[in-house]
Amino acid sequence: MNQTRWSCLVATGLVVVGLMLSGRVGTAAELKTVAGISTAQSDPMADTIQHNTPLIIGRVSAIDTWDQTVTVTGFLVDKTFQVVSGTEIDVGVNTVATLDDLKIGDHVQVRYHKNGKALVADRITDTSENNTRHGSSTGGGSGAY
Repeated sequence: MNQTRWSCLVATGLVVVGLMLSGRVGTAAELKTVAGISTAQSDPMADTIQHNTPLIIGRVSAIDTWDQTVTVTGFLVDKTFQVVSGTEIDVGVNTVATLDDLKIGDHVQVRYHKNGKALVADRITDTSENNTRHGSSTGGGSGAY
């Protein structure tokens, strides 16, 4: 039985790596399907999570407060996202953060959708370890940090 679980885990890992190398970013629902996890097995707040929106995980590599964009460098891919009035940004305990609260190098998860050729961030979640920031302390987010 342990060998079967190990085989499934290895196969899932290979599929995910293959998707990453092909430049395709999967949705949470696709990744759960690949991993063999049903929605019923996932978190209890499954109804409130956007399962069908693309997700990228990476580090913030650029912030442009003038154009309201953030660039995230994932595994072999950079994506620039428009931050709009409806974009939710979570930084540490601050669940109503702004673009100014993000910093270059922060590890983030971005859920987004396409609007024409533009990628629009729906939710940016800072997942940096030991992130205890409570909000803006320096202002402006377009310079080097």
